Amino acid sequence: MPRLPLSIREDGIMSETIMKIDHISKFYPGVTALNDVSFEIKKGEVHALCGENGAGKSTLIKCIMGVEKPDKGKVQMNYNGEWIVNANALEAQSHGVFANYQHVNIAQDLSIAENYFLGRQPKTKLGLVDWKKMQDDTRKIIDKFEMNVNPNEKIKTLPIAMQAMVTISKISVNDDIRVVIFDEPTALLENEKVEILFKFIAELKEKGVSIIYISHRLEEVMDICDTVTVLKDGTYVDTKPISAVTKDSLIAMMVGREMSDIYNIGHQKPGEEVLRVENFSDSSHFKDINFNLKKRRDLRVCRACRSRKKRSDAGDVRRGKTFDGRCVRQRRESQYQKSERRHAVRDQLFDRGPENGRTCASASDQDEYQYEFLCDDQQGRRDLSESGTGPRSGLFKAGQCKDAERDAACG
Repeated sequence: MPRLPLSIREDGIMSETIMKIDHISKFYPGVTALNDVSFEIKKGEVHALCGENGAGKSTLIKCIMGVEKPDKGKVQMNYNGEWIVNANALEAQSHGVFANYQHVNIAQDLSIAENYFLGRQPKTKLGLVDWKKMQDDTRKIIDKFEMNVNPNEKIKTLPIAMQAMVTISKISVNDDIRVVIFDEPTALLENEKVEILFKFIAELKEKGVSIIYISHRLEEVMDICDTVTVLKDGTYVDTKPISAVTKDSLIAMMVGREMSDIYNIGHQKPGEEVLRVENFSDSSHFKDINFNLKKRRDLRVCRACRSRKKRSDAGDVRRGKTFDGRCVRQRRESQYQKSERRHAVRDQLFDRGPENGRTCASASDQDEYQYEFLCDDQQGRRDLSESGTGPRSGLFKAGQCKDAERDAACG
């Protein structure tokens, strides 16, 4: 997908330093999260922070925001010509440092307008909350970010992608913005919202705001960033202008080996087919699903926003959804023709959905399947008990998965 250019970059960096990461170290029991990390953020630049999971990026964000205090070193900020150290998150925000975290972190039971102005509601001359101004200002932000929602709509009623967009757009409410941290901001966004985010970043950059941009999507880093810093295992690797790196060289710095060796992993030869699903449909949400599964292979089900992947989880089985299609396993075949949940429970067709539990499936030497289903909610425990297939404790077994088999089956 083509990206919007932010500006013409000459040397990739600006001249004035807005923030210094000065020999930062952070230790937890048995873990060195950061070890003597130092680099600088220039005013008005988009500075990428890259590294594998566990490289120390999240810990560094917390230190910058004042949420965590480093055990060694300090984070200094150039605030109107004076170098200061923010003692906590409130102080950091008062000096214009804001963070958009990877996970949505806003008040679910409040409206969009109330979230935007939480703790800073406009007041009337009588000292009351100026609801009309809140609505008008919120509507301007909603229109700017093309969200097409009602300012009075509660956050919990919005799709997760829209909630993420609300958290991003909330930054624009602030008057004094000096540094903004974006942690995986595109992870939950649809493509058109990603473009809107990049326009917002370009707008901030034009105003001289510095951006710290964290993303595993290296094409985004190459497209919108001026400078990149790489961390590995809590240590500083290098800082370079984006014009001096490629995706391959970034990956090599992140993982410590060349691209030719990235996928040097021993793969097992797939075994015989153990599961085949043909023309699997329910009454309204998905239709004609086909796939098969072989021994020593993981099957990953992926989805785009608004897709129906979760509609096939254990919750639908317990709630009595009806299915059509054909499911073939070793030595057994089940034909689903508007079948009720008791047949699906009998055949142990459970998905490992985060809301409804987890399923492990593997083949033993006798080619008999073993399953373990741990139900997380009371209704599920009642349903399993009433179906006669599981004890009231909520643990549903037709055998017990061994550790190695669980790892192979569940990933």
